Amino acid sequence: MIEATRQQQNQALILKWITRLVRGVLAEGQQEGQQEGRHEGQQEGQQEGQQEGQQEGQQEGQQEGQQEGRQEGQQEGQQEGQNKRDNKRDNKKDNERDNKRDNKKDNKRDDKRDDKMCDR
Repeated sequence: MIEATRQQQNQALILKWITRLVRGVLAEGQQEGQQEGRHEGQQEGQQEGQQEGQQEGQQEGQQEGQQEGRQEGQQEGQQEGQNKRDNKRDNKKDNERDNKRDNKKDNKRDDKRDDKMCDR
């Protein structure tokens, strides 16, 4: 009977140690799993964040570039158009002034010639 009680105590002790060992292994596995999960999660999150950030940055950059290009092109086109109109107007004024001056000179010359003809 003492032997049976001893055997039961030994079995209980063995069972206790096995339970502790299993709990330790489970806890260790759980900790490793958590660490791996966190690490993979961080890595995936970083990659996704980088990709999304790059994509958004490219899209925004393209849109801003196109918009700025259109605005600059429009402004330059308007300015060139205005410059052409101004030049045309200025040239017309210059030509009218030159023609008046030339006509005056021609008229004076013609008058002198006519006067000479009359004097003869």
